[in-house]
Amino acid sequence: MIQEKYIGMDVHQAATSAAVMDVHGKLLMECLLETKASTIVEFVQGLQGPLSLTFEEGTSAAWLHDLLKPHVSRLVVCDPRKAALLKEGNKSDRIDARKLAELLRTNQLKPVYHGEHGIRSLKELGRSYLTITKDVTRVMNRIKALYRGWGIACTGSSVYSARHRAEWLADGSLRDFNLTRKPAENHCFTRLLRLPRLPFPPEAPYTIPDGRSKQERLRVGERVRAGLARVRNQGKRLGRPPLRQLSRSQVAALRKARRENKSPFRTLAKNFGISVFTAHRLCKTSKHR
Repeated sequence: MIQEKYIGMDVHQAATSAAVMDVHGKLLMECLLETKASTIVEFVQGLQGPLSLTFEEGTSAAWLHDLLKPHVSRLVVCDPRKAALLKEGNKSDRIDARKLAELLRTNQLKPVYHGEHGIRSLKELGRSYLTITKDVTRVMNRIKALYRGWGIACTGSSVYSARHRAEWLADGSLRDFNLTRKPAENHCFTRLLRLPRLPFPPEAPYTIPDGRSKQERLRVGERVRAGLARVRNQGKRLGRPPLRQLSRSQVAALRKARRENKSPFRTLAKNFGISVFTAHRLCKTSKHR
């Protein structure tokens, strides 16, 4: 019988240390791999039996998660801050890989959630938007700080506008500043002033959760449609079962009562044990005939 194997990986930019253990904690293999998709996948595919794999959360964690998820039985991206064994004893890439495999075997790792690829892309877009916004705000504050450092009042937002830039640069205090400072500092200051302010739509922060909700709705709709198709293939009838199935003579009697006595649909439904909608539908069908 092929036993489960536990793989611990200590991932770095250039190389990755891997350690493989069996269910009894015996070290089966250690190797140093190039941090390259084809090399890592080839190593994992070369191992037989059910595989459990773990590595620490980091800059390459999302990429490795999407890469190795289809090739292993269980994948755990662990939180290194909550793994006490990793902080004890000697430190090296080989030792950390062994410790990760041992912690995975004894189920002592705290997993970090990694969603599907679509959610990951949406998170990256949101993170990029926030980072660019912070960078632009930092440069804008730096521009005003340079003006205020030379006693130039710069309230409002016109100081950032390319249309008013020549007026701000023509200030007398700023000319003194240009003459007394080194050329390199003058170049940096001018470059900061010429940096355009990126236009962000005001609804951008709201489109991120809206996009996540839209993806979740699409996913739910796909699951519902798949379930309905499976039930139909099994020969089951969908929807609420009818209250009562009328025979042809009963349908004729219902239509006659409606035609001759002008009985309300509610009264017909109560007398024949059907719904008001069914009574209306049966009488409507007779008119078309």
